[in-house]
Amino acid sequence: MVKKLSNWLFKLSNNWSIAQKIIYGYTVTVGITCIGTASGLLVAYNYETYAHKQLILAYQQQALLKDLENAVTRVRLHPQRLVTVLDNSIWLEFEKNRFLDGIVQVRQKLLELEQFVSLYQNDLLINSQDIHQLLNAYDQTTESYNQIVKIFLARN
Repeated sequence: MVKKLSNWLFKLSNNWSIAQKIIYGYTVTVGITCIGTASGLLVAYNYETYAHKQLILAYQQQALLKDLENAVTRVRLHPQRLVTVLDNSIWLEFEKNRFLDGIVQVRQKLLELEQFVSLYQNDLLINSQDIHQLLNAYDQTTESYNQIVKIFLARN
């Protein structure tokens, strides 16, 4: 195939003058340069688009994890408030409801993160099974913490 093409090109260019051969050589060189540049730009654009998508997913995952961390911290610190209002039944009921609302928020954040992981499981850099195990551990710990506080409140 290459031999036939080179023979055809040799026969075609046999009648050309030196100036025509130089002009056609430069034309081929510029054409190859333009094609190479265009294909390189297209490949770079695809990689840039993929990297931008990964960056957006990383920001979303970071925001979800930070929201979960904040919700868990609020729930963990809330029993300190409960201790200060044990003598006042109205404030105790209010703080107990705030604690239960915090538990609901933690579960909501866990669900949001679970949905995010399920939706983008092929695009995440972290193994989705590891995240599922982490979320299950968070859920179990939150439930244990909830039970401990409920037992404490039942005694008082």
